[in-house]
Amino acid sequence: MKNPRRSSPDLERVTHCDDVTRLVWPFLDDELTPRGATSMRVHLRACATCRAFVRFERAFLTAMQAALRSSRGNLHHEPRVSAPSQNDSQIEKR
Repeated sequence: MKNPRRSSPDLERVTHCDDVTRLVWPFLDDELTPRGATSMRVHLRACATCRAFVRFERAFLTAMQAALRSSRGNLHHEPRVSAPSQNDSQIEKR
């Protein structure tokens, strides 16, 4: 579940590359205020380094989402693993 959009100075202005690094995940998760997202896009248009960074993070996010989607169908097929019985007696002694 996404966080509600907060109006705070941290989410309103992106003026330096450090701001992009700090706010990349709220930006990709669409959690910045409209003003903050616009500020981020303006900075990204002007800064090739930050553009490449955000592109990389977006690709990572997309890959992780795809991996989670594909693994969800396989989770119920995974065998259950139980601890060997000898460990049970050692745990009870502690």
